[in-house]
Amino acid sequence: MPPRFFMRSFISAFISLVLLFLYAVPGYAGRSGIEGVVRYNGSAMAGAYLEAFNAPPENAAKPVASTTSGEEGAFILSLPPGAYYLTARKRPNGGGAAGMLYGASGPDPITVVSGGAISVTIDMGDRGKTGGLLRQGTDVTGKVVYLGRPEGGAYVYFYPGTLERGPDYVSRVRTGENGVFSAKVPPGYYSIKVRFAEGGDGMGTVRKEDKIGEYPGNPLEVGSEATGLGTIVLRDVDQAAWEKYHWAAGEGRIIIHGLVTDEDGGLVEGVHAFLYSDRKMVGKPAAISAPTGPDGLFEIAAQRPGLYYLGVRSRFGGPVEPGELMGAYDASGIKPVELGAGRQVKSYDIVVREVW
Repeated sequence: MPPRFFMRSFISAFISLVLLFLYAVPGYAGRSGIEGVVRYNGSAMAGAYLEAFNAPPENAAKPVASTTSGEEGAFILSLPPGAYYLTARKRPNGGGAAGMLYGASGPDPITVVSGGAISVTIDMGDRGKTGGLLRQGTDVTGKVVYLGRPEGGAYVYFYPGTLERGPDYVSRVRTGENGVFSAKVPPGYYSIKVRFAEGGDGMGTVRKEDKIGEYPGNPLEVGSEATGLGTIVLRDVDQAAWEKYHWAAGEGRIIIHGLVTDEDGGLVEGVHAFLYSDRKMVGKPAAISAPTGPDGLFEIAAQRPGLYYLGVRSRFGGPVEPGELMGAYDASGIKPVELGAGRQVKSYDIVVREVW
């Protein structure tokens, strides 16, 4: 065979390999976005859920893109040109506020240009019951009072944009005995809500005996400089409004309770029950329970009759992560719970499994 043929074949193969390599490089071939690594205590953090938000003045209440970090903590978010902030969340230690890890990009927005990929490193910190976020973000401080006295143990929620409820908060911190709280959040717009639940962790449906409040200047714009909110006043839950909300126009409250066990029959603590109208059990749930206690029992209230899909999970929001506990009333995810009109109590037991 002529040497020229071998030369052409060699050049063709070489060019193909070069193109394959270049197109495998993040940010090449016109792709724009943000790539990087998520770390915790200096080590790569796999399974962190990342969200990208538009930077002010076009800040959005909902993320514009999301992804999960890989085994080496690496991630890639494809984004159009613009300015963005990133947040990262992971709950590796089961239920409760102390199990959540959180991180964010720095105080300055990340600028994405056409055809370019910006590299960043997100360092995650522990989000405890009193310490707030320990690493990146702008300091936001304030004091919570009730009847003129400091309210220790109240939970302060920072929701993105004008969002005011649900599990999609950016930060949650707890006040100290003096009613003072301190949080670190990335620059952006936030609606700040406060809740005090005696003997609870501030999760699940608001109860009649809870105290609630909000920052009067919502939505708050957080920049790069520390922000003091002054005093936030708690008030008792409006009993008439609570009854109207939970009794669905006089049709009666529908209560579901049950027992959560593992595959060996052991009682499971720290998981939440969810009611969804969507069979895939995605999006915003219709109701969320408080976490199960040592007895593995849960109670959740439906506002209206209808068909619901009942499941339990050890964390809020984001994709399912390895090591997470999950279960459903119907393991196939096909059979819904049918709730009729009128006050009633129904019982369903659920077995959870660890997802890998």
